[in-house]
Amino acid sequence: GRLIYGVRWLIVYEYLNKEFSFHLPCLLYTPEVKWTGDRIQGIAKAIRRGRAGKLRCYVCQEPKALIGCSGGSSLGGKQKTFHYPCGVKYKLKFVHA
Repeated sequence: GRLIYGVRWLIVYEYLNKEFSFHLPCLLYTPEVKWTGDRIQGIAKAIRRGRAGKLRCYVCQEPKALIGCSGGSSLGGKQKTFHYPCGVKYKLKFVHA
């Protein structure tokens, strides 16, 4: 894949001849994505996980939620996935792994 362009908080990435757009905060907390200087790696891997696992957001139940939560006591101890805006509404604490 290749980075096509980034505008404000939106990054557009080409993978398998399709364009995928991501909000920058979503990429920051997606576990597959690593930032090395000015390079972003792992976006294709995140896309594959999102498409294969049919991940849905714990809050809104919509697909393409890639941010994982370790599942503390407030979440019943189970792993959950979120969209960044939904995690903010749910008052999650975001940390980089």
